[in-house]
Amino acid sequence: MKEGRLHLFGGFENKMLGITPNTELGHLYDWRNELVVLEKLGQEVSMKRQWLQYDEATNFWHFDLWGWRLERAKELFPIVTDMQFADDIQRFAHQK
Repeated sequence: MKEGRLHLFGGFENKMLGITPNTELGHLYDWRNELVVLEKLGQEVSMKRQWLQYDEATNFWHFDLWGWRLERAKELFPIVTDMQFADDIQRFAHQK
């Protein structure tokens, strides 16, 4: 099984980053939520370690992607549905 998973979403805006509500975004994450693995996955799409995101409430490590990095990730990693993503987040929260 490929370690990385990609969840696509939109509707977020950050003018400083050039993200509009119509921008396609993605969460790149490791299906086991292992930080060391995620760092390696991020390198495959030119992400820097300092760009890692962590949600303490759900114990969720991920990279936020858009633009050419997201397009590259879509070629490399399986895209999960909203339901699969929700199941993964629930599992990570219980790993705390």
